[in-house]
Amino acid sequence: FRTAKKTALKCADHASRRQAAAKAALTATSQITTSLTDLMGDSNRAVSIARKYRIDAENVAAKAEGTAKKMKEATDLAAKDKQRASMELDEANAQAEEAWGFLRRVKDKTKGDKKHDIHFFK
Repeated sequence: FRTAKKTALKCADHASRRQAAAKAALTATSQITTSLTDLMGDSNRAVSIARKYRIDAENVAAKAEGTAKKMKEATDLAAKDKQRASMELDEANAQAEEAWGFLRRVKDKTKGDKKHDIHFFK
């Protein structure tokens, strides 16, 4: 009877220790689950923020493309305007040269006429 009682006490003690270990493991598992849940929430928030930044970046990229297109169009127009202005300047310079030539011919003619007039009156 004594031996059976000792064995029963040993079994009860062993079961009690196993029960305490199981409770500790359950508590640790609960803490791990809470930590993983928190990490999952943080991860979801980070993904949401990353998506927002991606959308913002895509919008900025689209605006930049639009701006680049407008700048290209403005550059092309400016180049055409410069070419047109250059042609007009060349035409104006040619007209000015013609006018100076005409003025020289008129001056030469009037000088020549004055010389003839002087000889005529002498």
